[in-house]
Amino acid sequence: MDTQQIDVMVADASHEVYVDTILETIRNAAAVRGTGIAERTHEYVATKMKEGKAIIALCGDTFAGFTYIESWGNKLSLIHIWHVSDGRKQKYSV
Repeated sequence: MDTQQIDVMVADASHEVYVDTILETIRNAAAVRGTGIAERTHEYVATKMKEGKAIIALCGDTFAGFTYIESWGNKLSLIHIWHVSDGRKQKYSV
């Protein structure tokens, strides 16, 4: 079995280069599930990163997963998308 290290870290402004991949992964998840998912803008996800409200997983320089905290009123929700690029594991939750 070929194993690769996946590093998980708090996302910051340096991770903005992954935002378009994250958004595409979210759209693909909706298509696979046959459901709608609220679209987020590039700026919205980048802001979550800059605010320290997101976690990103990378396998080297390759996107492997992402999660962020969404809050409204007095409620919190964890929105997450995990994707391993070789297709062995995919988990999409909202």
